[in-house]
Amino acid sequence: MTLELQSEAIHAPPRSVEKSPLYLIDGHSLTFKAYYGVRGLTAPEGFPTGQIYGFLRMLLRLIEEVEPEFLAVVFDTGKPTFREKMFPAYKANREAPPPDFSDQMVWIYRFLKSMGIMTYELDGYEADDLIATMASEVTRAGQDCVIVSADKDLFQLVNDQVTVLRFGNRSLERCDESAVKDRLGVTPAQVPDWLALVGDSSDNIPGVPTIGSKGAARLLAEFDSLEDL
Repeated sequence: MTLELQSEAIHAPPRSVEKSPLYLIDGHSLTFKAYYGVRGLTAPEGFPTGQIYGFLRMLLRLIEEVEPEFLAVVFDTGKPTFREKMFPAYKANREAPPPDFSDQMVWIYRFLKSMGIMTYELDGYEADDLIATMASEVTRAGQDCVIVSADKDLFQLVNDQVTVLRFGNRSLERCDESAVKDRLGVTPAQVPDWLALVGDSSDNIPGVPTIGSKGAARLLAEFDSLEDL
């Protein structure tokens, strides 16, 4: 589902004439990765800490390796968005986050505040929407943007000023336009149409029956867009 640019709904960070890129971290993408990637860690009194440890380890790794001058973390609020109004079955297959996930999120917010890292969220919108708006605003002002996320939906934002950074097993993987084409078989501009054809089981969005990722890429290579197809 295409990301919405809602410039009137939120205010992006102050525009800067600096050329250092703005790094936007997809907060819940990293926290879920940490939650399921680091299990079994607890504080002495038994409080779970694996999610906190995993998230902070990724955050500190990012800071050490790329030394970002401008950095913010963007979160979902967990409340319904305009997408549920458009498609009531959106994400209806997902269970509520486990209680220990929410308990650890409190400490992640506290750590970010203590580190002086700004966080953004807005009721009625997903983190993706805020990231899309903020990336649009800063690039319009002449500043590059790097989106830190494992969410393939954000590939549609990639252009000559916007890249996506993913945490690999051994290195940070930077995805530019050519990398998106290598991964999905389509250009960033074609990603919304590719997702419409393929669907997204994680969001409970159906695709076109019998069309998989490679088939969708072949169709879009021939017809360029869903409208032309």
